[in-house]
Amino acid sequence: LKHVDHIYQVCGFGNMFTFPPYRREGHGHKLLQMATEMIQQSEVDLGILYCDSKLESFYASGGWITTRSPTRFGTPSKYEDGDEQRMMIFVSDKGQQNREDFENLPVYVDWTR
Repeated sequence: LKHVDHIYQVCGFGNMFTFPPYRREGHGHKLLQMATEMIQQSEVDLGILYCDSKLESFYASGGWITTRSPTRFGTPSKYEDGDEQRMMIFVSDKGQQNREDFENLPVYVDWTR
């Protein structure tokens, strides 16, 4: 992921779902914990996930940080604004040192590459 003047190695996951009969048994929290630990132990700079805003507290309980700057799908010259909440973990020193950039400046995600 290119952001400001840096290239970041990124890992993420999405579409976590627990079937209704098995909710409130800790399965989602366990999966979140395992995925978060795997990302934190990897060689990436950042972890990114997108979620509905009503799930923000769930992911925050696993150490994920809400970043309020816009997510724009495409390039700076042609993009669509994303509706979902972006949450991140800052893994490497580079990621941690540049956290403010992700909190304050739009993030462009170009899926076409």
